[in-house]
Amino acid sequence: MRIRASFLRAGLWFGGLVVLLQVCGSIFSYIRFGTWPTANDCFHTLIGVIVASLAGCVVVIPRSVSLTEETIEITRPFRRTVVASTDELEYWTENSWFMFQFENHPLQMISSFGFARSDWRRFIGEFRRRFPERESIGGPFMIPRFRK
Repeated sequence: MRIRASFLRAGLWFGGLVVLLQVCGSIFSYIRFGTWPTANDCFHTLIGVIVASLAGCVVVIPRSVSLTEETIEITRPFRRTVVASTDELEYWTENSWFMFQFENHPLQMISSFGFARSDWRRFIGEFRRRFPERESIGGPFMIPRFRK
């Protein structure tokens, strides 16, 4: 199974978050000081949207994630591809982020924002079906407490 990310979808999500924060800040500014943001403020927001979108895509959205019977492969932009055996999978969790730990590899963290919802659900379902004993419920710090 292979799922591919849409960087347009991820960029719109991260950019939308920055715009939402700017709108909240503008309303707060108007309530507190009685002024609306200037054109210069809006320009800085546009720069923030672009930077946040690019950073979000590069850091937490892989180009693709591939799960076969023997391996898990994560391809990221501007970083090395991570290929690990499914036997090396120590534990995984899905809270607000999907994280998994392999032996001899750093913790891998993936955001679902760049993937189609149906593809993402199939991917998570495949992990639940194949590795239920390795699912951690330890929270965001991957403390390996497993379901009974």
